[in-house]
Amino acid sequence: MIEFQKLVKPGTWGGPTGPPFTFRRIRMTKPYLTTDQQIRLLADTKGLIIRDEEYAKQILTDIGYFSLIGGYKSVFTNPMTRKYEIPTTFEDVLSLYQFDESLRQLTFGYLNKIEQKLQNLIADSFCSTYGEKQSFYLSQSSYSSDPKIAVGIRKLINILSNIANTNSDHEYIVHQRNAYGNVPLWATTHAMTFGQVSNMYVFLQQREKRKIAMVYPNVSEKHWNNICPVLPYSVTHALMKSDCSVSAW
Repeated sequence: MIEFQKLVKPGTWGGPTGPPFTFRRIRMTKPYLTTDQQIRLLADTKGLIIRDEEYAKQILTDIGYFSLIGGYKSVFTNPMTRKYEIPTTFEDVLSLYQFDESLRQLTFGYLNKIEQKLQNLIADSFCSTYGEKQSFYLSQSSYSSDPKIAVGIRKLINILSNIANTNSDHEYIVHQRNAYGNVPLWATTHAMTFGQVSNMYVFLQQREKRKIAMVYPNVSEKHWNNICPVLPYSVTHALMKSDCSVSAW
């Protein structure tokens, strides 16, 4: 909805001044619809074929209109009319959702293995050079001297320091801190996010990177540098093409 409004100015006795009109867009919110109303919208207005309305209602109750229809309608609808291309059934949309869900679950399982392996490789390569003391992975001198990534290294050290010195969400971190006054990197990496671990690889010195890259002979050090900042998507593709099978993760 667009409202047209005349511009007036004091001293012009109510007459317009400047451009004749100004436009003010009034945003319309989408109204709440019951499941029955959602079915009618899809079938009667959008042209989606629904053979079993009770089944469709149950699916919409389980998954939600926004997640199912909002997320997957663009594949089946005409962008101009915003109606479903004929013939598109409710089961077509549901099948695409289920395929995507299965793919996410499959990918997530492999990514968990990749994440764990990368955590272990980084901790092993770093500690084989510097040892188990947390003071080394909290020191900027233990990382690359490239000035272009100095800010990123400092941010990483702040994250590592918070995990080692103040984190209370992970019992194994608290135990290491209380029992030994030191949290080794092999414990710290398991409290890091996938993105933080992958960025840590980029910040390592070349000798540590080389040790990690040697585990996968078909993934070069340069390739690791390119794929680690954009984990988890690219690393999956690259490592699955290496000689080492995914099951090794």
